[in-house]
Amino acid sequence: MLKRPLAILLAFVLMTVGTGCEDVSVTEATVASVEVDPVSASLLPDQTVQLSATPFDASGAPLTGRSAEWTSMDPEIATVSGSGLVRGISTGTAQIRASVQGQSAMASIEVGASPQVALSEAAVQFSATAGGSPTQPIAVSVTNRGGGSLTGLGTSIAWTEGQGGWLEATLSGTSAPTTLALRATPGSLPSGRYEAEVTVTPAGSGVSPGTLSVVFQIADPHPSIGLSPGAVGFASSEGQGTPPSQSVRVTNLGGGSLTGLEASIAYASGGASGWLDAALAGSSAPTDLVLRVDPERLAPGVHDAEVRLTSSGGGSPAVVQVRYRYGEAPPEFAISSGSLTRVVEEDAPVTGPDSIAITNAGSGTLDGITLSVDHAGSAQGWLDARLSSNRAPAHLIVRMDPDGLAPGTYEARARLASSAAVNSPATVLLRLRVEERAIPPSASTSTIGATPSRVGRDEPSTVLVQLRDADGNDMTTGGDDVFLATSLGTLNRTSGTTDDNGRFTATLTSNQVGTATVSAYLGSSASDPLIGTATVTVRGEVDADRSTIEAAPARFTTDENARIRIQLRDTEGNDLEGEGLEVFLVTTIGELARTSGTSNDDGEFETTLRSGTVGTGTVTAYLGTDAEGARIGSVDIRVDVGRVSAEGSTLSVTPTDIRAFDTATIVVQLRDAAGNAVRTAGESVFLGATGGQLSRRTGGTDTEGRFVATIRVNPSDVGTVTVTGWLGSDGSNDDARIGSVQIGVTRW
Repeated sequence: MLKRPLAILLAFVLMTVGTGCEDVSVTEATVASVEVDPVSASLLPDQTVQLSATPFDASGAPLTGRSAEWTSMDPEIATVSGSGLVRGISTGTAQIRASVQGQSAMASIEVGASPQVALSEAAVQFSATAGGSPTQPIAVSVTNRGGGSLTGLGTSIAWTEGQGGWLEATLSGTSAPTTLALRATPGSLPSGRYEAEVTVTPAGSGVSPGTLSVVFQIADPHPSIGLSPGAVGFASSEGQGTPPSQSVRVTNLGGGSLTGLEASIAYASGGASGWLDAALAGSSAPTDLVLRVDPERLAPGVHDAEVRLTSSGGGSPAVVQVRYRYGEAPPEFAISSGSLTRVVEEDAPVTGPDSIAITNAGSGTLDGITLSVDHAGSAQGWLDARLSSNRAPAHLIVRMDPDGLAPGTYEARARLASSAAVNSPATVLLRLRVEERAIPPSASTSTIGATPSRVGRDEPSTVLVQLRDADGNDMTTGGDDVFLATSLGTLNRTSGTTDDNGRFTATLTSNQVGTATVSAYLGSSASDPLIGTATVTVRGEVDADRSTIEAAPARFTTDENARIRIQLRDTEGNDLEGEGLEVFLVTTIGELARTSGTSNDDGEFETTLRSGTVGTGTVTAYLGTDAEGARIGSVDIRVDVGRVSAEGSTLSVTPTDIRAFDTATIVVQLRDAAGNAVRTAGESVFLGATGGQLSRRTGGTDTEGRFVATIRVNPSDVGTVTVTGWLGSDGSNDDARIGSVQIGVTRW
């Protein structure tokens, strides 16, 4: 009779107890919406922009600790990383989606075209005559064929065929659109074909430069008939017979061949004819034009004619003026020199004045002299020629100004005329040759070096002196004096002149150990300007006592390495070079990457030391292959605890099995990657559990590097409760995860 009421009472008590121990659950807020910032952006290919996503709850409050999943809907246009970093790939519009717990938002990314250098011409061609003037500039438009802006433009020239230095490439601005001006100068280049490639390069990466090819065709000068003299005079009196013949030298003043020469005579209008004979000794230059006159049946007076020379091989015709004064001996031009040549450097001062004497080689008075100047080529203004008087004797005063002239040869002819002179007109060839300016060497920019800088006894070291101009450019001419002096050893020569590349070399040897200081001077003695000094170390035999071992750093943590370096030296303390000597190492702590080997060309041996053990130790070095060799020395090492490592830190629970309503102790011990305890206070630790109530979820470590908490379990946790620890203030970073422990929970 009592069994049934008793069972009912027991069931009531159990239900009451169970109801009183129910857990109070906390529900995590639900994500209602997501916002992406920025919602739109414009990029160029390979540029990036950082997006961020913020989740909000239903009330509009931002939620923390929620990570977003990023997806590019158009990966061929733009990609996105797991952290929201967007990178432009190709032109177009890409949609980037950020998703947080089922909610998402989009950002629109516009990827524009990259800037692209565009040149209006792919190829440019110049032509000129050897020794001629610079060409007219050619303008090439530089524009941006892509998107964005094209700035920081610059040019470079690559010489692809023949000699270089003939092309100028100048930009009018550094941003597109702009103009590239090209000009070619033949200078002293021989005839032939020359090629170059001009590259227009913008600032920044990812933008291809623009290139164009340039061809410069230099032709030989055209054939040009040269006559000397340009005027001939004959004179004779009645009854004296025929005067002697005279010759005019015919030459080629240009290039190529001057062939097919022919001569024709034109007599002055209204004057007598038939009195002149002109015959060429040959049909190709150089040759002579032989002139003869015949006074028979000729009335006394002055008779004029022109002999015209032509060439079927090219070149303009040339004329010789012939005057025959029959009767009294006529006035006649006598010129002290038929030509004047001056050679100057670029931008040199005005030459002269130079004076050429003009006298009367005949009888009577030579007056009414006039002067005219004919320039060969387009360059003018460089010549100033004037007469001291219009009556002989007189002087032709000449000055030449090279200012603004490019290197090359410039010619003009001064034409002297007088109606009284039998040989009028007389000509004088005036020539100005402009050469590239030879800049003197500068001691302050010139250099001296020695190779090798370390040698053994009686081994040679080559000393090289390179002369440079004030701008630091290597000299391209030779003949400058150089003087050398050394503090040790012997030089095979201490003085001399540079070669055509501005270089002077000598050889140093020494049978004494030490350091040789070689001094170079621009001149013939040590009192001239000092160029500089070079040092050569003359080494002896390896000496273990002089050699050294060092560690950098000598104190490090288990996360780090120390670099162990042995420097082998000779008996004088000089670094050895190129020895290849054996070295052996022993350590009492940690591990060496290599314990033996040979020294490098600088007499050095290096290795690394790493230790997971905390403490002190010693690394010792020996010459040879084992510890039986001569001892170089030792270096003391101290290894400290490394940085806190989530992987190395530990999480433990005591006890591991408990009953409902009991508690267990959770201990997090900070450790480095090698497992050494890190005794650092204040490091943040975060705990998470699948059940029960933690006494604290987060906080800082104590002075022993520990974080301690307790967990109390309920009947609803029967089974297994997992506790996980992280470094930091939350559990969002998998890389900061320390680990997990499991607690077995029973009801009773």
